[in-house]
Amino acid sequence: AIQDADIIHVEDRELKTEDKIFLLVSRKLNDKKSMPSIVYWGLIAELIDRHFKREVKEEEEKEKDILQIQQQEPKAADRSTRQDLHAINKHIAATLLETTPQLRLSKSTRELATSCVEALVLSQTYNVVFREIVRQTQDDDQLLKKKLWTFYEQSNNRNCSSGSGSYCQHGGSSGCSTLLNSNVAINQTAIDALKSIPDQRTVSGKLRCCVDVLTAISNSYYHQMKTKHKHVTSDWLLEVICWHIVYASVEMPINYRDDDDDNDNDSCNRTSTNWNAECLFLEEFATDEQLLRGIEGYALITILACISFLNTTPHLLSSNKKD
Repeated sequence: AIQDADIIHVEDRELKTEDKIFLLVSRKLNDKKSMPSIVYWGLIAELIDRHFKREVKEEEEKEKDILQIQQQEPKAADRSTRQDLHAINKHIAATLLETTPQLRLSKSTRELATSCVEALVLSQTYNVVFREIVRQTQDDDQLLKKKLWTFYEQSNNRNCSSGSGSYCQHGGSSGCSTLLNSNVAINQTAIDALKSIPDQRTVSGKLRCCVDVLTAISNSYYHQMKTKHKHVTSDWLLEVICWHIVYASVEMPINYRDDDDDNDNDSCNRTSTNWNAECLFLEEFATDEQLLRGIEGYALITILACISFLNTTPHLLSSNKKD
């Protein structure tokens, strides 16, 4: 049978150190007979159970006296599940390091092991953690969804009145069609990457989608801007990404919508992604190492800036002027 030492002593040219640590940590946490595994699965089950008990309690309190709740001052955002998550991360990591000498060889191996624990625990608890974040940002996201639909309708009306081509959801044969003017077009690859963000259950997966968005847009516009002897500016990039977010949002299926909320405006039901929740998730769980890798950190900051702008701007079309 393969021993822990066999994994650690594999040469770096065959297996990177990060992969060795991840393999060892995963092996330990999935060995049902080991103490780290017992602690790991037990604490995860307790975290999920505590989360749903809190949700049930909140719903019962609302039903008891809705009027009284409405008259109260807004409560601070409930972070109980995330606080539980950070607590069990420390406990599981401590148990793992205590029982696995190979992970205590150096400071770097200890840090890698701790990061692996955090990633594995988050992957198992993603649904309840994200549910809590969605509840925290639901008011902002409801407003943003209505605004995105308004921007979408305004752009279509402008295209129809000006005779320019409107966006095709299937992207056409080229995957790109004119949106507002000759400088702003929708790239289907970028749309697909944006639509994939809610489906990713890890920070690294969501960050890869952010990178794919910027890469697709940059590649699409590079030759176009070069032939016009124009430079790609940060303002221009933010504007184009904002429009991609608008068009990606209106064609996605509905997810993470609270079925108990009766929306008098059907436009809110036509956009799905909780962008503020996605951003808050990445802000809270992206590590310093991930943010300092260059393109991933830049992609995240750019997407965050776009969502912040969309939350506050009343007229996205006002920044678009015809050539």
